[in-house]
Amino acid sequence: MYVTLTVLGIVFLLLILVCIMKLTIETKIKTENKDFDGEIRFFLYFRWLGYKMKIPAIDLDKESPSIVFKESDGALEEDGEDKKKKFSIFELMYDLELFSEFLRNTVGFYKILQKFLKKISITNLSWDTKFGLEEADKTGAACGVVWSLKGGILGILAKYMKLKSSPNMQVQPLFNQLYLSSSFQCMVSFRMGYAILTVIKVLLHRRKVKGKRKVKFKHSKGRNIHV
Repeated sequence: MYVTLTVLGIVFLLLILVCIMKLTIETKIKTENKDFDGEIRFFLYFRWLGYKMKIPAIDLDKESPSIVFKESDGALEEDGEDKKKKFSIFELMYDLELFSEFLRNTVGFYKILQKFLKKISITNLSWDTKFGLEEADKTGAACGVVWSLKGGILGILAKYMKLKSSPNMQVQPLFNQLYLSSSFQCMVSFRMGYAILTVIKVLLHRRKVKGKRKVKFKHSKGRNIHV
């Protein structure tokens, strides 16, 4: 009995520790013309524990309707090229259909998601873009479009999440030259307990939908037999 209570107490303390634990996600993306470098880092316990993953570069396949992901872990392959993986448009359509079915089967998903997003804090948001076109007037017009795009994205983030610091947004036009570079950095954090609670809410709402569908099917089947 004493051993059981001890084990239950340890499990309970671990659950509390996991729920109050803060997960920090740091994203860094740098592009310059055709060069791309991106990574995502996950931190726990005040950065004592961390995990890093590379963001693959995306390109279009010339031979088939597919998207090519170029992966690089810092080590070159034997043939001197990075790893490449293809993702066809048909796989994308299938995944979108699965996600659409998931949304249809989850009642109130957007409300659940909005409540979770309110718990996310954004810090160190920086987005610097430099670009230029061969014609100066087109460069100026494109500069306004980029500013509008960044402003719209920032407005969405400020509406659904918490901005803990002032974002650093810059757009630098380069006239009479064809050039594009962008540097993006963002850090978000949230308590693991909020994420766990959100997953539980989604699962509960999906079970309710499945239960209602089963009941409806049984009733309709019964009516057919009665007739």
